Amino acid sequence: RTAGIISVVRNPLDVLASGMNFRLLTRPGQQRAAEADQEAARREYVDAYLRAGGDPAWIAVGFGSWAEHVRSWERAAERYRTLRLRYEDILADPHAAAVSVGGFLGLEMDDAGLASVVEASSFARMREIERREVSERRPGFFRERHKTGVASRGVWFTNRGTSGGGRAVLTEEEVGRAMETFGGLMSELGYADPRGGTGGGTGGG
Repeated sequence: RTAGIISVVRNPLDVLASGMNFRLLTRPGQQRAAEADQEAARREYVDAYLRAGGDPAWIAVGFGSWAEHVRSWERAAERYRTLRLRYEDILADPHAAAVSVGGFLGLEMDDAGLASVVEASSFARMREIERREVSERRPGFFRERHKTGVASRGVWFTNRGTSGGGRAVLTEEEVGRAMETFGGLMSELGYADPRGGTGGGTGGG
């Protein structure tokens, strides 16, 4: 019954940063955690992520490592119509992404309709919905994920709305380990080495 697949891939270093942020939202005791405890938790998460090749919690429920997940959708593309988008390209040009998705789905949208889609799915709009759900204690997708009270410290599910978050939270040594784990597939997908190289340690970009 599958008519087609829309697959969104994201830089695994940024997936790491996003997963870490989600842990802050959902891990008990984070609101009261001292700075040293937070750094210990950060290192623990990064080490586990890099050892496993992805978030261990997501691997445990069957999503696989980051590479396994990406490859699984590549294999599915052999059987089904597939549109693959990079998260970073969607951020850079959401209008073009909306045109691609609409065309893939066979939808006809005028300029006003496309503009409405882009505005309704923007980071600013998502954060507005999240803030309202949390501050007004409304039931909803975002409110259900706020379990530790860290919104008061600026931690939100809609975290940054940018790319490059992984590089911001990792040390040079951790980035090196990440490139050893993910570099080959990152290069295939067009992600540059955050240490300044052009690919996953083997050239390309």
